Amino acid sequence: MTNIMDIRPIFRENTDMVKRIFLAVLLLLLPSLVYGKVGKEGLIAVAEDAVGRKVGDYLFTDQDGKPFRLEELKGKPYIVSFNYSSCTTACPLISSTLAIAVKKAMKEFGDSFAVLTIGFDWERDTPERMKEYGLRFTRDFRQWKFLSGDRETIEAITREFGFFYERVGDHFNHLNMVTVVGRDGRIYKQIYGMDLRPGDIIGPLKEAITGKKGFSLFGDFAFFKSLKLLCSRYNPATGQNEFYFPYLITMAFQVISIVTGFLLLWGKDLLRVLSRFSNRLHL
Repeated sequence: MTNIMDIRPIFRENTDMVKRIFLAVLLLLLPSLVYGKVGKEGLIAVAEDAVGRKVGDYLFTDQDGKPFRLEELKGKPYIVSFNYSSCTTACPLISSTLAIAVKKAMKEFGDSFAVLTIGFDWERDTPERMKEYGLRFTRDFRQWKFLSGDRETIEAITREFGFFYERVGDHFNHLNMVTVVGRDGRIYKQIYGMDLRPGDIIGPLKEAITGKKGFSLFGDFAFFKSLKLLCSRYNPATGQNEFYFPYLITMAFQVISIVTGFLLLWGKDLLRVLSRFSNRLHL
């Protein structure tokens, strides 16, 4: 007696249709599997996409009211941090760490690099306010400049650097990030977090100055770097993307499901092709 729950005959008769449905579902799901999560979890992925990008020339006004163009730094590595002068939490913490890193780097590399802190609140980050903010961290603006720009300039450069910010009332939500730009004017390294250490900045800066890159498993192999980004989630308390193990489990389950479905549908065809290929090799 035939079991009414036995769907194998139906499956065998409609294999081609099942394969087409499987392919259609896979194509619909593939973008989310490849590009990862949407929203704040993807902020660092956007910033990472800017690495290697050539930085354009922008006109700013420095803390003393003088014009300053990025073109003036041609051939010199530099650090960029995006802050807003009325910030009371993340920005001062990042600037404090940056101040320590700059002081240490100057002892080793002198004036072979520059530092730029760019105020992204174009309405309130005037040269006067940027200078007031800057004086909390340095008394010498020759190497470390605090810059103001108009709306068009700020929107363009933050987009180019992959820096996220959004106004919330009188304040901003923003990505906590410091960027190192190389001698060739390309974005070399993005450094994330509110609780940075000076070494986190000095290491990439040294690489940009000397041209000697240190080995990093996640930094030197794109696969591991991408996996780390896709298995991270944004923590607003620290401003960092942190590794989140459940994302890895979910991704592994998705991959196993796809591979299993593929083998069930095309396993025999694949074995047949491999068998023919093997026979030809032995002729």
